[in-house]
Amino acid sequence: MSSLFKIDPVTGSITTAAIMDREIWTQTRLVVTATDRGSPRLAGSATLTVIIVDLNDNSPTIPLPREVRIPESESPLTHDLYDATYI
Repeated sequence: MSSLFKIDPVTGSITTAAIMDREIWTQTRLVVTATDRGSPRLAGSATLTVIIVDLNDNSPTIPLPREVRIPESESPLTHDLYDATYI
């Protein structure tokens, strides 16, 4: 799990270190522990729950036919050439 996240040692910002795909994970937990260099050394930890939202990362598919033919004797304005919805 540690290979999924990076923690900036100066700012403490947590970022992803790998692509996280919603189709594989819906959420993950990360335990962060911080220690100081004092004497005595003090430490604290927190459990973070990371919820992964879905991103439309799939290429659109275009169903056949991809070519539409209209007879020369008919007006193209009287036909629906192609009706599709892509997300």
